[in-house]
Amino acid sequence: MIPSDLITMFKQQWLSVGGNFHQAADPLTAREILINLGRQCHPRPAAVEDRPLIRQLRVNETLAELGIEVLSPSGAWGSHPEILPGAEERRGLAEAGLGITVADYALADSGTLVILAGPGTRRSFSLLPPVHLALVPAANILPDLDALFKLLGQDQGPVNQMGQVMTFITGPSKTGDIEFNLVMGVHGPGRTEVIATTWT
Repeated sequence: MIPSDLITMFKQQWLSVGGNFHQAADPLTAREILINLGRQCHPRPAAVEDRPLIRQLRVNETLAELGIEVLSPSGAWGSHPEILPGAEERRGLAEAGLGITVADYALADSGTLVILAGPGTRRSFSLLPPVHLALVPAANILPDLDALFKLLGQDQGPVNQMGQVMTFITGPSKTGDIEFNLVMGVHGPGRTEVIATTWT
């Protein structure tokens, strides 16, 4: 069952920290949002994770149809998220206008995305391009950090994930100078987009 109250709470908090929010009830709607964002970043490449939801939405093929080069961990860079980006990857990411990832979970009370390290993921894809688009299954929106740690610490399930590297993202990159002036996007994406997928 999709937690509509948690979606609403997450949306409110995510917008309050400067992010942009979209909700897609079906893959076609999600692809339409993706196409719009891709056109805004064209002709720069897009750095795209290799995850099942990405493949289900045919993200790489959709971007290719727009004439956008796709940089993927399943390509020449390999799929080792624990390794820092090499020279080839850094060069590619320096040109990328859009990073597309899957958020494993989202925290409704703070508007935070949680990305776990694993095959097909790259932390750099969410950190280096100026625009970050995260797909998050609405069923994975949790109330808070306590709920996340309780879920990840369970012995049941595929693995106990508490030992994994976790990236927490709460809106665009923000930097404050000595006079407390807040500047967006200096050390990371200046624009963050979320598509909450609500189909089952």
